[in-house]
Amino acid sequence: MKLLKKVLRNLNKRYFSGISQRVKEQSARVDVLQRIILTAPDRITAAQEPQKRNKLNLLLTAEAKFYKQRSRVRWGCCGR
Repeated sequence: MKLLKKVLRNLNKRYFSGISQRVKEQSARVDVLQRIILTAPDRITAAQEPQKRNKLNLLLTAEAKFYKQRSRVRWGCCGR
């Protein structure tokens, strides 16, 4: 179990640390691509936008799960 804990902790740091900041950055990227599509559409940008949007949706889901888990931990510890 101790060996697994170290691996899981590294995995968590690598993919989910700073999740809120990563969501903000990805949201900004998607906004820029969508503005470009609206002002000067081209095929490359149109192909990139769904990929970036899917990544944003994945990050948003991970962030929601993080905050849900955090609230349950807080509730368990504090009872509030």
